[in-house]
Amino acid sequence: VVLIVAAGVGARAGGALPKQYQKIKGRSVLEHTVRAFSNNARPQPWPIHIVVSAQDAHADSLRISAHFHKVGGSTRAESVYQGCRILHALYPQDPWVLVHDAARCSLPNTALLRLEQYLKAYEHPALLALPVSDSLHRLDNDTQGKSVAVSREHLWAAQTPQAAKLSQLLMAYQQPEAMACTDEYSALQAVGITMSMVQGDRQNIKITYPEDFAFVEKFL
Repeated sequence: VVLIVAAGVGARAGGALPKQYQKIKGRSVLEHTVRAFSNNARPQPWPIHIVVSAQDAHADSLRISAHFHKVGGSTRAESVYQGCRILHALYPQDPWVLVHDAARCSLPNTALLRLEQYLKAYEHPALLALPVSDSLHRLDNDTQGKSVAVSREHLWAAQTPQAAKLSQLLMAYQQPEAMACTDEYSALQAVGITMSMVQGDRQNIKITYPEDFAFVEKFL
């Protein structure tokens, strides 16, 4: 089951609308995100559920074959938790849940297939991620502009989807320490559940700033 989180406002991305409703090539970012999951040639399409804000005024106007739930909270963790509570009533068989950020609308099918194949082969929670390739520096305020080099060895940049069993996500997000986390990897780790890294894709960027829209457009 795919759970797309689309309850944020995306203030850093600019524009009159939340970034998930701004258009690229004639379609909203959210519509492109849904297409990334529904365009796969699999015998049975995955059910897609989208968590939006309770005050959302844009979702109903989209032509998307997905289920909207206006239960989004003030944080990403709260939105995922409320979405999982709804999924629990709909899917008692405890499915894998692929939690995905609405702002990652250029997810390539090859990366999605790698994650799916890993879940089938190992039955273990996993997420898409990329090893960090840039040089990293930590700038401390009390060093007068001086920075300290940070080793990039063993560092990975997390992407989404991040996949776990529905029961695992519910158990994690019922704990206060998990509700302070910004992704499922951290939330599950907070309750002692590990996730594996599956090779992601540089195309699978998260729209955060205004210039990201033009960059993503190249991949759609």
